[in-house]
Amino acid sequence: MNRLALILAWSALALPAVSQEEPKSPLSPKEALRSFRLPEGLKIELVASEPDVMDPVAMAFDEDGKIYVAEMADYPLGPPSGRIKLLESTKGDGVYDKCSLFAKDVPYPNGVMPWKGGILVTASPDILYLKDTKGDGHADVREVVWTGFSEGNQQHRVNGLQFAVDNWIYGANGDSGGNIRPGSQPEAKKVSIRGTDFRFRPDMTGVEPVAGASQYANTFDDWGNRYINNNSNHIYHPVLPLRYLGRNPSLSVSSVQDMISDHGPASKVYPVSKMAERFNDYNSAGFFTSACSVMMYRADGLGADFRGNAFCCEPVHNLVHRDVLVSKGASFSAKRAYENREFLGSTDNWCRPVNLATGPDGMLYVVDMYRMVIEHPQWIPLEAQRRLDLRAGWDKGRIYRVSPVEAKRAALPRLGKASVPELVACFEHPNGWWRMTAQRLLIERQEKSAIEPLKGLLGTTSSPLARLHALWTLDGLGGLETVQVAAALKDADPGIREHALRLSESRIAALRDDVLRLADDPAPRVRFQAAFTLGEIHDADAIEALARIAVRDAADRWVQTAVLSSVKGAAQKLLAAVRKASPRFWRRPSPAPWNWSVSWRT
Repeated sequence: MNRLALILAWSALALPAVSQEEPKSPLSPKEALRSFRLPEGLKIELVASEPDVMDPVAMAFDEDGKIYVAEMADYPLGPPSGRIKLLESTKGDGVYDKCSLFAKDVPYPNGVMPWKGGILVTASPDILYLKDTKGDGHADVREVVWTGFSEGNQQHRVNGLQFAVDNWIYGANGDSGGNIRPGSQPEAKKVSIRGTDFRFRPDMTGVEPVAGASQYANTFDDWGNRYINNNSNHIYHPVLPLRYLGRNPSLSVSSVQDMISDHGPASKVYPVSKMAERFNDYNSAGFFTSACSVMMYRADGLGADFRGNAFCCEPVHNLVHRDVLVSKGASFSAKRAYENREFLGSTDNWCRPVNLATGPDGMLYVVDMYRMVIEHPQWIPLEAQRRLDLRAGWDKGRIYRVSPVEAKRAALPRLGKASVPELVACFEHPNGWWRMTAQRLLIERQEKSAIEPLKGLLGTTSSPLARLHALWTLDGLGGLETVQVAAALKDADPGIREHALRLSESRIAALRDDVLRLADDPAPRVRFQAAFTLGEIHDADAIEALARIAVRDAADRWVQTAVLSSVKGAAQKLLAAVRKASPRFWRRPSPAPWNWSVSWRT
């Protein structure tokens, strides 16, 4: 019996739903504001609501502070009729007083990303490029830039486009996969993303699978580490890059991603709303069942304690969860920010936080789809479907801003017309939105005149993050030279040394000795990256360096895999080098996970 038949058979049983109370009537936007519970010192304000915004599921700020909103008006069963809205602050004061229908008839849009004066939109089976060339707030350009993404359940489709510090655009496949090709090239070779996420070049010349398999999330921290999730596990870190693992076909890897929550998978949550009717997973009430849109907060608008924290939506329980991340060898550990409570909760069962964004003002923006029923009918018994209005709330939706109580609205950015020196100066901004937007603009314009100012910044700035963006932007503009990478390999900040190792690989012959030295770096993540990069050096010195890493980081399974990815055809030499580096290595309890490698052969 196939899965659909099983679902229908189960549905026909009309099992009793768990319920403590019937869903209440929807609240007005003003009433809804009183339903929220936040940590002391923070407030929540309404940014937009119906009729300007309805069915919102994703948002993004462009370089001038305009907000693009993906509205899944066709959820859950269509027909395809999604929209993209454009919100503008005509006075530039952060009050969004103008709304335009930027695009209509977009099938189930669930992600937006500003690009080249327009936006990229995820709308399976396509990624679309939409642009307004007339200045009237409506897209008159509509192109399919990539196609071939699977069109399954609307909760499981391609989403989450993010421009990353390495100048690639990353996306989540939504647990659906696909065979991807350029939209304008029907005969082009297709790239499978089955069981993986993906990335593509900004000039749309290449796409490739990447580690991880996210349902609805794709976010990066300040140092380019990526985080994803699925509906029960609210945060994963894809640790092992596929491009390295493919070098050694004899290496078997059980997982490329780390479930980093220290409070476990499907962990407990603490809603302030009363439990409403449940249609499945009855025993999961009070636990993550709809985790989505994990987002790394990369600003200081909420306060210094929030920087680098992970926030995640849980719409079934009407809340937003917060974790504090701590380094743990090659990976991380996510710890609850609060005991027995959440960052944001609403007593309103219709409140459905489904996405998050950090604004140019450094504040946290919450996208509330606002629906009575958020569950997809695929998992609702037929008897319940007959008595429910599955689209109740289709004419509603809210976007909120969370900020400190005393915070005032900030003037919006105007980076669209910023000069090259002004964009380069943004790399020293404390808010990651400014740094990433400035880098994106320089890369998408291929602004070669920025090369010399960027080189100058490398030599003058005291900000490691400014140096990080300058290095990668130089690389993306074709202006990065070996001398800058050599200096970065000796940088005082371990994050710069880690990225310099990646940048050294295309010029490894000139930087060989500097790379070898970093096998003994005091920072675990630098050694982790060194274990990968050393695979580009094919001599006895590299094997000995890998052996030293193997001995020092024997207890870290991710480092083990990194080392083994770099020794294609040289396993016996590695084992001999390990014995030489530490004769008693195999007798210690700590390297137990390495025992299997004694008999490993290539």
